[in-house]
Amino acid sequence: MRHIERTKVLFHIISAEASDPAEDYAVVRKELGAYNKALLLKKEYIFLGKSDTVSTAELKKKIRALQKLKSPVKAFSIHDYASIEAIKKILNTLAKEKYKA
Repeated sequence: MRHIERTKVLFHIISAEASDPAEDYAVVRKELGAYNKALLLKKEYIFLGKSDTVSTAELKKKIRALQKLKSPVKAFSIHDYASIEAIKKILNTLAKEKYKA
């Protein structure tokens, strides 16, 4: 995990097919904290991948559960151009912030 220490932002990509994405996220955070507590202070985004594989109601429920964790949450599917464009927008914003610093 040493390479993660050099990053400014963490992207967590969790499958929408997971029975409890919030729990999966908690497990990853626990592992990060066990390795280096400073990692828990980094800016992060949570992405729910494969959003096309679950019902709209189930996806909304999972997004709401993740939003309670106070990090930005975005669902995406490779089959949904708009969701991919939204991720690209986030990446472009982060890149612009990097060059302003």
